[in-house]
Amino acid sequence: MSQGGNTCRRILTWADVSNGGGIGGGAGNETLEFSTANAFTLCPFLGGKAVLYCNGDNVAAITPADISTDPNLAGCLGITRRQCAQNEATSIITWSRGSAVSGLRDRTFNVVNDAGAIVQAQWKLGDVINSSPVIVGAPRERYDVLYGDTTYAQFFQRYKDRRQVAYMGANDGMLHAFNAGFFKTDESPIDGTGPTVQVRFTTTPKQLHGSTDCAGLPCDAAVTQYAFRTDAPLLGAELWAFIPQDLLPQLRWLTVPNYDHAYYVDLTPKVTDARIFTADADHPGGWGTILIGGFRLGGSCTNCTSGKGTPRVVQADFNYNGTTTDTGNGTSGSDYRVFLSSYFVMDITNPEKEPRLLWVFRDKDLGLTTAKPAVLRVNPSTDAKTSSTNEKWYVVFGTGPTHHDAFSTQTAQMFVVDLKQGPAYADINKTSGTSGSTSCSTTNPCIATNKSAASGQLRAYSTGVTGAFMADAVTLDFELDFRTDVIYAGSAICNGSTTSTGCTGTGPVWRGAMWRLTTNGGSTNPDNWGVVAGGIPSCAAGGLRCPSSLISTFAYTSPQATTCPSPSPCNVGPITTAPALTQDDTQNTWLFFGSGRYYSTGDKSNVDTQHFFGVKDCIINGSCTNQGVERNNLFNSSNVVTCTSCASGSNVSTTGSTSSFTIGFSSGGGNLVNNIQNMDGWFTTFNDPTKGLLPSPPTGCPPTCLTTGERNVSSATLLGGTVFFTTFVPSTDICQATGTGQLYAVYYLTGGPYTASAVGAVPSGTNVLASKAISLGQGLPSQMAVQIGAQGSGTSGSASSAGCTGRITGFIQASTGVLGQICGTSAGSVWSHLISWRDL
Repeated sequence: MSQGGNTCRRILTWADVSNGGGIGGGAGNETLEFSTANAFTLCPFLGGKAVLYCNGDNVAAITPADISTDPNLAGCLGITRRQCAQNEATSIITWSRGSAVSGLRDRTFNVVNDAGAIVQAQWKLGDVINSSPVIVGAPRERYDVLYGDTTYAQFFQRYKDRRQVAYMGANDGMLHAFNAGFFKTDESPIDGTGPTVQVRFTTTPKQLHGSTDCAGLPCDAAVTQYAFRTDAPLLGAELWAFIPQDLLPQLRWLTVPNYDHAYYVDLTPKVTDARIFTADADHPGGWGTILIGGFRLGGSCTNCTSGKGTPRVVQADFNYNGTTTDTGNGTSGSDYRVFLSSYFVMDITNPEKEPRLLWVFRDKDLGLTTAKPAVLRVNPSTDAKTSSTNEKWYVVFGTGPTHHDAFSTQTAQMFVVDLKQGPAYADINKTSGTSGSTSCSTTNPCIATNKSAASGQLRAYSTGVTGAFMADAVTLDFELDFRTDVIYAGSAICNGSTTSTGCTGTGPVWRGAMWRLTTNGGSTNPDNWGVVAGGIPSCAAGGLRCPSSLISTFAYTSPQATTCPSPSPCNVGPITTAPALTQDDTQNTWLFFGSGRYYSTGDKSNVDTQHFFGVKDCIINGSCTNQGVERNNLFNSSNVVTCTSCASGSNVSTTGSTSSFTIGFSSGGGNLVNNIQNMDGWFTTFNDPTKGLLPSPPTGCPPTCLTTGERNVSSATLLGGTVFFTTFVPSTDICQATGTGQLYAVYYLTGGPYTASAVGAVPSGTNVLASKAISLGQGLPSQMAVQIGAQGSGTSGSASSAGCTGRITGFIQASTGVLGQICGTSAGSVWSHLISWRDL
């Protein structure tokens, strides 16, 4: 960003001047550049101290008496009230764009320029904490390969060599797009000794549908709709940024010299491809690439009654008619507007052009936008699977918490929105009466989407559980027919009552559930989704459609006495991540997920026992039909020990013994795999019985101390029959953002180690035992990313940078900034190979 001047940065925003909720509004396209040239339009939305005077008609100069009466006019002596407000708006815009402004927070630092001299510069980029960068290059969904969709093949060919762009949110109020250039491979000398295959990113694109680099820019100028941008941005340069409207009033917080940190655009963007556009040169066959952004714990919400998330209400002359007291609803106008945590959807198909904001979703019952959405397609079963005639695309959002400490005072729901149309609104800044059960006023304007069947654009599916919020959602196409069959999402639930100050739950403080929302075979009518009963009384009583609970409790037996802090049944802990999905050889759908939270100071000291689960859902393959029955008959795999090289015929212990093995893994009567196949799945505590055999326990403490407060807060990685998942034990010191991580590797059918070592092995007498987990050292670990290939000599469980021959290489990012590399071995092959062939 240091390469771009403050004035030439392209920063976009949206201002809903018409109060209609749509991007076009009554005044045409309401997206505009966030620049001082638009200070007049943006002034009310920025919510400055003098915001009441953005369009004031009092031409008298401000006097000392005026400032004494209204301290918000301080610093404006001798100018008009309108000029005072406009000056403030200009200062906020100028500072946000990266320039220094006298009296506002100083961001000056020393930097070495390209000439080697030390110069002073302004730090423009806000801190990036939870919004991981997403790299977008060639279209990634490959519906042509999965389903034979020829129109997607055309879309892929159009963009297979498109510019790579890194998208990420920051706590400066913006979503940023950075140039990552063009991926290139060639054979050219690196050190003068001969040709070597290089892979790199360059600023030079290829000619369209060719392998030859462009000689200059614009490339393919004769075909203007394919032309590359002419400015040839440097690698790493900011292409553009976008500020969501609902964060505009909070930008001034950033400018205060004693700024107290707040979250802004802190959710990792969701990027996918969808056929929702009118076919044109940029959208072959109607296909395009979309980005969905959210705030995570940024912004505010209607039901946020305390803390930084309380509703952000601004009174100003939003409709520019000279008054600041207009009331109403929607396009009838209102000068009292609330700015809520929201999701925004953008068209980023062609990176050579500016992005296009498609729609924004906000609702009084949405809460903070912490849950990552899922996109799905459905299509009538009577249509060809790739037909676009009657297909529908939807996006699923889960409701979030109502406080920045991540607790909720409302009922957890799933919102399903038509991806092409976006939501319709019943109320927008309504200032009187009620909106549902919410009272609306000038101090609490109401924003509510239209959830009626007539609107056809949005549905809400309630879990019926209060004091709860949803985790990230995932979808499953069970039959691979291009029709989504089910959406899964977990939830975190206060195990007690929730007040404006927090959750008062005990034994455990938090519990959770895994939810399923079925689509009735891919029905295009969301009114057919879910169940009417499903164990949720509010559904049965009101005739509403609801999701059903896959699991929320599991059986309590004596071997589990130390794993459940309350009598039977045990509560599933809070689920805050998306499950990993797969099918076994008998067409059972399996979900893999863990429990645990890490949002607040209270979470750091919480030591409630958490678990990791592998649960079968028999509803999807039709082997069971009652969605009101939970699948919670689980095998306790906590103390499973697997021998990779044993003196005896048996090779599994289920009691934690490292010397006595009583059953076989997958052969012989009563073997482990068969035992669990006759149940609903398995669970495990974060325990590795072999850890006591290590020569020196990590950190010099007994092995048991590592399990105190251990929790899973990232999704699992499933590869070759092995489930890899990370855990974290935070430091209880509220002044330290530290802790230790571990990586577990278990077989997907058993929840214990496989017969071959996945992440290392330990000797036990004459036997060799498979390790279940290895230490990752300091820092909060991410989900494990994988690279498949034989590129070195590292052994299973090693952290060698030399690569991993014949194995998979795992990469785990720690919150300390360290990128760890681990060699692993999956239970099954992860390489493609020939099964059979036939003549055509």
